[in-house]
Amino acid sequence: MNEHLIKLKDMFFKISESADVTFTEIKQKKKITGVNMIFNENQNLLSIRSTNNFNVRFRTDLSHESTHTLMKKLLRAQVHLNRSVAKSFFMNQYKYKVLECTNKREAEAFEYLLIWS
Repeated sequence: MNEHLIKLKDMFFKISESADVTFTEIKQKKKITGVNMIFNENQNLLSIRSTNNFNVRFRTDLSHESTHTLMKKLLRAQVHLNRSVAKSFFMNQYKYKVLECTNKREAEAFEYLLIWS
């Protein structure tokens, strides 16, 4: 158990100190499992999410409100006027931090740790 805690701690410092990633860079990560943090233009944290495929999460899901929970929440809270404006922010304004994980279980454990902290 101790080795898992040490690994999660190392992962926390790695994502915290990593450089921001653009929308274009993140959607090129095809079939890669990991965790991402989304920051708005003021560097406020909007979301922490795990995924088993960054390409689907950031390309396909963004086009469909029914599968993109964050998009629904932003529109419902009136953070953006409409889907088009929100999509533009995702693509041009928001910044991302990404950490690739070895499997979905590791990504989910790390996601929960980030949300908790």
